[in-house]
Amino acid sequence: MNGYDDSEEEDNNPFSGTNHLYASGIAAVPDGQDDFVPPTSLTEIQEKEETRDELMQQLFGSEIRPSNQSELENSETIDEAWQVDTDDPESLGPPLSIQHESLSLGRVPTFHLPIENQKVKIIDAGHFRDAYGKYAIGYTIEFEDKQVVRRYSEFDTLRHALYRLLPTIIVPPIPSKHPLIRYFLNPLSAEKDIRIIDRRKRLLSLFLNNCYAVPEVRDHIVFNKFLDPEQIWKNVINSPPISIIPPNNLLAPPLQPTKPSPLHLLLPNANHNPNKLEPANIKDDTWNQESQFKEVETVLRKFEKVLNPLEKTSKQNRMHFQALASSLAELGAYYNAFSLEGNILTIRDHLQQIEDLSKGIEKTGQAIDVNYVSSEIVAEQVTILIEEPVAEMIQSISEARNVLQFRELKMGQYRIVESTIKRRELRIKNLEEAQQQMERLEEALRKNAQQSPTVALAVQNMRSRNTTPGSLTPSPSGSQTSSKTDGSSNRAGWTDLFKSRRSAGNGSRTRRSSSNARELEPHLLTDDERKEEVIKIKQELQKLNECFKLIKKDVYQVNESVHTSLMHLLYYLKERCSMILKSFAHVLLVWLKDSLVAWQNARVVIDSIEVSSQ
Repeated sequence: MNGYDDSEEEDNNPFSGTNHLYASGIAAVPDGQDDFVPPTSLTEIQEKEETRDELMQQLFGSEIRPSNQSELENSETIDEAWQVDTDDPESLGPPLSIQHESLSLGRVPTFHLPIENQKVKIIDAGHFRDAYGKYAIGYTIEFEDKQVVRRYSEFDTLRHALYRLLPTIIVPPIPSKHPLIRYFLNPLSAEKDIRIIDRRKRLLSLFLNNCYAVPEVRDHIVFNKFLDPEQIWKNVINSPPISIIPPNNLLAPPLQPTKPSPLHLLLPNANHNPNKLEPANIKDDTWNQESQFKEVETVLRKFEKVLNPLEKTSKQNRMHFQALASSLAELGAYYNAFSLEGNILTIRDHLQQIEDLSKGIEKTGQAIDVNYVSSEIVAEQVTILIEEPVAEMIQSISEARNVLQFRELKMGQYRIVESTIKRRELRIKNLEEAQQQMERLEEALRKNAQQSPTVALAVQNMRSRNTTPGSLTPSPSGSQTSSKTDGSSNRAGWTDLFKSRRSAGNGSRTRRSSSNARELEPHLLTDDERKEEVIKIKQELQKLNECFKLIKKDVYQVNESVHTSLMHLLYYLKERCSMILKSFAHVLLVWLKDSLVAWQNARVVIDSIEVSSQ
């Protein structure tokens, strides 16, 4: 089964798990209607926005532009940080470009890059029919004046393919799938929240722009086909290079895994074990960058230590602002109703005083309404400026760990090949030394046997045990005969004497296999076994040396590519954090200033009320 094939169930539905108080359903859109919002919900939203705009215009004058002009769009911020050139000092400037002109035009700030800097945009989302006649939720991508509609599941397969095709590159993350349990627990709200659409549009657009900012991804044929409206994605994932991705990237070239060489298939499988990553030779240049990667891992852990609590705190703050906005909305409604009660029960003698009092109450209600509107905006900005970026950064750090793990496994392969070569070379050395020792011992025995009848008798007894185990005592004449023949015996005859030490008691035992022979000490092997093993080991060393050259080249490429990708990520994280602090600080300042101006205006009206002494 192809893991990239689309499932029958549409897994890109972005509408589940919503807050019904703020939901605007899209399921009721009739066929042929362009708008994704039902007419009834659209009317309520328009009336609500018009009320806010009128209130803000009344309080702050022409300085405020309508909220539909200051809509927070293109929240894919600082994606240019992924393509920073560390060799160019000028390019290390902050990628966040806040438009001061737009800030001066409106009280609701925007913290995004100019629209023209967004290379890839998601301009729309909604139901569409794919090439196979299925209805699904699709996202309209605009790139180089071309538009293509892709499902969420296609985004997911794109990222999975890039992850396997580029194992040394940190591929930007995408929003996670909604678990199926949410559809079972809350099926009626599965397609009723346009805010989830906007969130998916922001995060998927951020994913595409961050991918475009990575040169290796931007130039990859799979990414280009994803943005090409003429390409059917199901056909793309069933054709090369996706269809020929190797099952194990460790047994393929790290930069081009779809073009493996025969030697890559001979590389060992390395398990993730830190003990195996210790260098066999500390002076080896390949291990010089280990300290740099350890420092990067330390920095990533520090980022994660800060970001994980920040994500939880931001969710709590968003809920607090939402609760505050709800309470202020209710309180403002009471004040507005209370201001109308004075006009109903009017006494002619106190007409002016009651009218002034009603204006004061009305201004107080308006100030509370401004706080309500501003608190809603802050709650929304907490999601856009803190929650989403922090979650995206945490996912990026997790992806960085996957890349670092791949590098560690590659270094494990290097360590295994290197240690295997040293072990086999040491085995050859021991075998050759054992052979030399046996030759010296044989020469000494031969000389002693010629000079000493006792040594010759001992040698004859050993031969007798080897040939006829039942005959333990040779005849005296045998010793004289052996002493004469031993002088002219060849070297192999003396070596056979020591072979009996490991074969005594089992004369019919055949020569041991090469694998079992290697487990024995060299001096327990025969001359033929030692020579045979040396020849086989030398043949193995030829292949091992070729594999070592290959893995050394791979490790160099992996270290260089991973280091570059990590430097891009660290720069991106730092600039992203800087953007969060600056942007949210500005949001809080606008919130405080709006509330302050509203209460100052209310105080002017309240102070103008004259209290009669009667």
